[in-house]
Amino acid sequence: MKVALLQLSDIHIKSENDFIIKHQEDFYRSCKALINECTKLIVVITGDIAFSGNEEEYAVAYNWLKQCESSWKREASFLNSVEYIVVPGNHDCDFSKQTDVRKMIISTVSKQDEIGSEDIISICLSVQSNFWSFYSKLRNENLNPSISWTQEVKLKQDFSIIFNCYNSASLSQLNERPGELIIPQNKFIERQNIHPQDIVVSLFHHNTAWLSPNSPLNNKKTFEEHIFATSNIVMCGHEHSEKNKKISSLLDYQELIYLENSALQHEKISKYGLIILDTDDKNLTRHQFEYSDKCFRSSQESSMFTIRKQQSGVMFTNAWAEKLETINIPLKHIHKHTLQLSDIFVFPDLEPLSDISSECLQYIDSEDLLGNSIIERISVLEGENQAGKTSLLQMLCISWYKKGVYPIMVSGKAIKHHNISGQLKSSYKDQYQYREFSYDQYMQLDRSKRIILIDDLDESTINNDYKSKLLEWLLCNFEKVIVTTNLQLNLHSVLLHLNNTDNLKHFRILSLGYHKRNALIEKWIRLGQDVITLNEEMLLSEVKQAYDNISVLLGQQLIPSYPVFILSLLQGLNQVFDNFDISKTSYAFCYNSLIIASLLKSGTVKEKINGVLKFLSEFAYYRYKQHTEKKYFDENNFRAFYNDYKEDYNAPYSAEALLENLCNADIIRCADSGCYTFSYKYIFYFLVAQKISQLVNDNQADGIVQELCMNLHREREANILIFLVYHNGTEKQMEDLLFASMLPFEDYKPITLDRDDPLFKGINDIVDGIKSEVMLQNVDPRENRDIALKKSDDMKRKFERKNPQMRPSEEDFEKNTCLRDLNNTFKIIRILGQIVKNQMETLKKEQILKLIEESYNVCFRSISFFCTLIEESKEEIVQYILDKYKDKTNIKESEIRTRVQKLLHMLLYQQCLKSFTNLSSAVGTSNVPEIYDEIAKQIGTPVAKIISFTINTYYNKMRINDLEELLLEYEKNPVAMEIVKARVLNYVYNNYVEYSQLQKIGQLCHLKLINNAEVMKKH
Repeated sequence: MKVALLQLSDIHIKSENDFIIKHQEDFYRSCKALINECTKLIVVITGDIAFSGNEEEYAVAYNWLKQCESSWKREASFLNSVEYIVVPGNHDCDFSKQTDVRKMIISTVSKQDEIGSEDIISICLSVQSNFWSFYSKLRNENLNPSISWTQEVKLKQDFSIIFNCYNSASLSQLNERPGELIIPQNKFIERQNIHPQDIVVSLFHHNTAWLSPNSPLNNKKTFEEHIFATSNIVMCGHEHSEKNKKISSLLDYQELIYLENSALQHEKISKYGLIILDTDDKNLTRHQFEYSDKCFRSSQESSMFTIRKQQSGVMFTNAWAEKLETINIPLKHIHKHTLQLSDIFVFPDLEPLSDISSECLQYIDSEDLLGNSIIERISVLEGENQAGKTSLLQMLCISWYKKGVYPIMVSGKAIKHHNISGQLKSSYKDQYQYREFSYDQYMQLDRSKRIILIDDLDESTINNDYKSKLLEWLLCNFEKVIVTTNLQLNLHSVLLHLNNTDNLKHFRILSLGYHKRNALIEKWIRLGQDVITLNEEMLLSEVKQAYDNISVLLGQQLIPSYPVFILSLLQGLNQVFDNFDISKTSYAFCYNSLIIASLLKSGTVKEKINGVLKFLSEFAYYRYKQHTEKKYFDENNFRAFYNDYKEDYNAPYSAEALLENLCNADIIRCADSGCYTFSYKYIFYFLVAQKISQLVNDNQADGIVQELCMNLHREREANILIFLVYHNGTEKQMEDLLFASMLPFEDYKPITLDRDDPLFKGINDIVDGIKSEVMLQNVDPRENRDIALKKSDDMKRKFERKNPQMRPSEEDFEKNTCLRDLNNTFKIIRILGQIVKNQMETLKKEQILKLIEESYNVCFRSISFFCTLIEESKEEIVQYILDKYKDKTNIKESEIRTRVQKLLHMLLYQQCLKSFTNLSSAVGTSNVPEIYDEIAKQIGTPVAKIISFTINTYYNKMRINDLEELLLEYEKNPVAMEIVKARVLNYVYNNYVEYSQLQKIGQLCHLKLINNAEVMKKH
């Protein structure tokens, strides 16, 4: 819904010969196009309708306004009502009616802050009698002369515009001067019975510079404070100049939109404003018109404002509101100059720790803390340093405040005693406008309106006994207590002293899962985009690409997927961080950026960064070579290496300062007293690889790369090799990597999916069971992606809870060749894929083709292994089942054999699809479909063509002719046909596809188009 507010001021009407009367048609035509878009027009006049306040002038004004109204209504299709809101100005006073008594009263009351007597007010307003007669006639109601009044314009059942009208001309006189007027404080309009959605507009003629600063309470200042506290918008006039801006008071009051209008008729000036209010998103667009060259023209670009919700009573200070939105890492975005926390925040999931033995553990969204689904009143949230504990509390604080609940946030470090009433009072004064609403008033609010947030309770110096007493005291005074701690707080000891542990829920802040990670990436990509022109199809594609890149960078438990890391990596991918080494590949650049960001945040001088990075790289490599199996080191180890390092290089800091710096940056972590380790695996692997990269480039590697390739089953070697690829590509390691790709399952022939292929034979007997016959036509790809990601989160969490130690050890890999080959297949495909993705444009085409071909082949050999394994195990499994259920079932042996065979072949089919998906995501990239077409042609098998088709449809739009050729070529290969159909359905359900293309795809694949709404009805 759109509402037009026509803002007029200082019309100064004298007679029918006035400029504005003669140009009436020019006036109403200039704004009719914009008014035609609106359902309601509100004409707002901020004073000086007449020139000298006499009846004749108001008669002309009335006729002029009503004629304009008729013209607007006649031409507007949607306009259903016109309302008038008017306040008087000094020219609306008929000073021919001025008496000596009025002059005497004004000389007295203008030095006060209130006017108590209604008789005195009546005398002061006597010069405005003609105005009030005019206004009553205009609104068709009997209005009494007043200093302040409210008029409500209802827009919806729960949404109105409230006009607080102030008669700033009540004490006006001829030849008045700034600082001589007052608006009596006892006539200030207080906020009463206002719905949260309502917009409050304060109107007066004189701006506040005309109010007296010399009254006992400084009328100018108190009125300004009142306006800031009660208004969303201010409209005024008198100065014959125009201003439209957002302003904030110097005393930390909230923002308001200030619209000071120029004169509609004054000497050679004729200007007015037209404001279009969009009630859906609370946006204002202000157009300004000026008479020039025989018509009213738009004098400048329109101004846009978003109405910020005002709150009465308990209000944040501007400084605190700004601090809550502050991001504590150096973060830049190419489309938005200044980032706020709410721009890039996603509420993480929480893992309950109180009922950890429960079979059906319910993970919750931390946003649920804002509601009533968590009945416990104390929530303890534990997490690592980088888990985002403080940011979570900041967003909870903002969100509760918007709901009309008022948290106080306290740092655990500041808590020195279990009685923290003094600390709370001090924090309240820092965070809320205590002059408007005192701490005593706050504590008298209903308890449900008060919440306490304690950040890092573990940093408080009070012991666990007193921490318990603190929580007990807080429960008496606050509805909820949210506490964050690190992983080292002995919560059990705290609970021993707590009287009622039923009131407490203990959670761990989780790193972002698949769904939350995707949500954060989408938020990042949407930033700064025009919502009107945003292409959802392009957005989805960008999100998927960024998500895949981030997933690769996070690796297998290399980096926890905390927001701080994901955002830093996204920033690195955007290449907006200060470039310390632009020679690195893009992924190496991202990891480098993470380390640099940590160093800068900890206060490391920018000029020292390269020196610190050099030291770290040498130290990490030293640890790798000298103490391969040892994770920890002590200060003596660190100092010994530091002294050796100083023999060859200039160290950036002393040993003590450097170690302290690295710990503050969370690059090195103190695990125990005097015992240290690299905080995250990626840091260690990245730094070791950086040193090896240098050795390779200097031809001093001495077989290091070959050793890494031969030990892919070891976590360290595999990840260092991956990081080595990120650092300097593969020119000098190509042969070693390609040789390593040929080793897994070297005795197996790659599958082909030809009719004589073992995989074909294995899956062919279940084709009828996997056959796709329908295609849903109304699937929202974004929604479908969300559902799939949430499902992946659930499956991963359930698996990890049931199988916490499921990952094979390096010893297992050493003993079991097949297990090692499976692991190495996955690793080598990933490594070769990263080379393809990062160096598609820097390596020769024949090298790229060779890398992709070997990736395909190693994957196809691993599937061939599975085929053989299932065939060789089939009889053993059948015999086991026959023996187990002998004499317990009437099913024939032949039927059991058939069922087991189909089950095993279904497992083979699922493994096949999973391997295809992993291969496609590992080696695929966008905008080079011809490369994958070439590989398919080169290998020449159905399975190679299906993989290339899958890659090209995932990273690019599906080409219908490619699909048609594939289906035509393999129409007599039912297994290939069904796998192609599965890939097609995956594409359709995860991309925006036009209906006409859906129809073509359905016809080609013999899939019946079904409206999924009908499917939902049947179920």
